[in-house]
Amino acid sequence: MLTPYLASARCHIPAERDVVHMAAVTSTLQHSDGIFEAAIARETLTRPLYDPILNDWHWRILGLQRIVTIHEHCFLAPETLWLAASIFHRVFNTSSTAIMDIDITAAASLWIAAKYEEVIDTDSDDLSRIIGHGITSSKKIRDEEIRILFLLGFRVAQFSSPTLWIWRILMGASSDLVLRRLSILLVNITITDQWFATRQPRELAAISVYVAIRIIGGHWTSTSTTQSGYSEDDLRHGALLVWDLLRSDEFASSVVFSVYSYGPSPANSAYVREWALTNSI
Repeated sequence: MLTPYLASARCHIPAERDVVHMAAVTSTLQHSDGIFEAAIARETLTRPLYDPILNDWHWRILGLQRIVTIHEHCFLAPETLWLAASIFHRVFNTSSTAIMDIDITAAASLWIAAKYEEVIDTDSDDLSRIIGHGITSSKKIRDEEIRILFLLGFRVAQFSSPTLWIWRILMGASSDLVLRRLSILLVNITITDQWFATRQPRELAAISVYVAIRIIGGHWTSTSTTQSGYSEDDLRHGALLVWDLLRSDEFASSVVFSVYSYGPSPANSAYVREWALTNSI
């Protein structure tokens, strides 16, 4: 269980974080066609985060739930969440659960990601208190950071998050902040679902944007197809799985439902679940 401790100010970014983040990221993405072309090319050379043949999802989900909870508690950027998940999956792909403290590995993965993505420093003491292990676990998080970095050969950032692809997809179609927030909520909700962990980030982003557009009553356009590389037909199966996930009793009692239940409508888990229960995709 989480302690009622609030992270220090170092974990926080301005209250208007969506506006600040949108301005910064949009300015960058307007000049980044080459970056995304390279990211698309790299997709063909990289594996998804998870291979079902490994049969260890019951362990992974515990760490992912912890990452989601700490991430939201510290008000960190969406890209930090997904880089942390990427690091955590890669650790699982290369080492045995027998040598892990999953809470510590999850916290260390998020700490590494925050160092890479965040402007404001996140402290290991804060993370230790948040996960309820006490200040003595701060050294364990730092030690685990070193182990992870050596295990991954210090290659932690070769990952294009689905949230970054969401900005790319929506750039040519809409500047609506509500649609962006809703798309990011939907993709974050999938982070603890096994099927979605087998997909590439660009596909996850496109599926989430497609469902978000349906929720607000819009349509997938030719511009959406051009920006994402996916047609509406390509996204139907994944969208149906999101719809099934939102309708499920397991989702209603899940950690991600609880974590994301407090945002402004429609970008909160209770709203999207109610929509899924009363609408078809």
